[in-house]
Amino acid sequence: MKNRIIGIFVLLFLIPFVFCQRAFADSTQTYSRGIVRSIDEQTQQQTAAGVGYTQKLRVQEEPSGKMIEVQNGSNDLLLNSTQLHHVGEEVVLVSEQDDQGNEVVSITDQYRIPPLLWLLGGFFIVVFFVARFKGLQSVLGMFVSLGVLLFYMVPQITHGADPVVTSLIASTVISAVIIYFGHSFNMKSHVALLCMVVTLFFTAGLAAAMVKFASLAGTGSDEAIYVQTNNTTTINLQGLLLGGIILAALSVLDDSVVSQVSVIAQLIDIKPHVTLHELYERGMEVGKDHISTLVNTLILAYAGSSLPLFILFSNASSQPVWVALNDQMIAEEVVRTLTGSIGLVLSIPLSTLVASVVLLHFYHTKKQR
Repeated sequence: MKNRIIGIFVLLFLIPFVFCQRAFADSTQTYSRGIVRSIDEQTQQQTAAGVGYTQKLRVQEEPSGKMIEVQNGSNDLLLNSTQLHHVGEEVVLVSEQDDQGNEVVSITDQYRIPPLLWLLGGFFIVVFFVARFKGLQSVLGMFVSLGVLLFYMVPQITHGADPVVTSLIASTVISAVIIYFGHSFNMKSHVALLCMVVTLFFTAGLAAAMVKFASLAGTGSDEAIYVQTNNTTTINLQGLLLGGIILAALSVLDDSVVSQVSVIAQLIDIKPHVTLHELYERGMEVGKDHISTLVNTLILAYAGSSLPLFILFSNASSQPVWVALNDQMIAEEVVRTLTGSIGLVLSIPLSTLVASVVLLHFYHTKKQR
């Protein structure tokens, strides 16, 4: 049994890397690692925005060992101090052909896979040390969820499927994976899954109504435009926006719903003869505290991921506030945040009520047997 679990874990761990290999298999660009061996030339220029730099580097390509001269920055695209490379740094090289058929090698990024792997390993160790086997189950569930995203949701949307329908199906499957991998197969898990799915469908309906009401086209981000212009299949950007809202809501629903169901189950264990009304009221007292914490968490999470947007908004001094708020990019974030928050808040009374009715009935039925 232990070997089987380890085998499944390794297989699921390799899924993202296999996907990435496939994604770049047909690319006309060739990627490799390199180590900066020397800085042959470094210039600096004073501009209106500050000091800009250019570099000529000598980079050793790995694993071939070939020495390559690479230009980092140019007079038209100057670097800031944080973009400069130093001797001994590992970088990512990309090789492609120019219009004349000559090979051009450039640095596309700094190589940072090792620290990411160390962080990932630290995450696994902490989860396993604190939660033991249950933590391992949660990690396995995380990789299965990632597999659903990479091998079902992304390919379906890329090939022109409706992003909303696809996101709802994927979210329902991921909800089941999260619940049953992390909390076992029992009545509490069934109730939590039911509440999560109902809340997701409600959030999807609310988001669809608001996106249509606010006339949002889903073009509020550079990434969405890039997806549309660099894909052979026409993708519904409005649906893609809705799919993102659904997934964002799912990311916090697990915590709120499972917590409420667990609270109700514990209250029944402590006081088996509690009435339905009292059980619901006591559960909601905990839920109200949960709501205040989770809403702030959700708002701050969105704010953290969209911090450049806040800076852009604050710097828009030439525009009235209402014009800045009316911007497609900002309006999308407002709709994304508020619809997710509404769904999150409503999940608390829903899960409390359903858990109270079902678990109380289940407890008395089980006791009578």
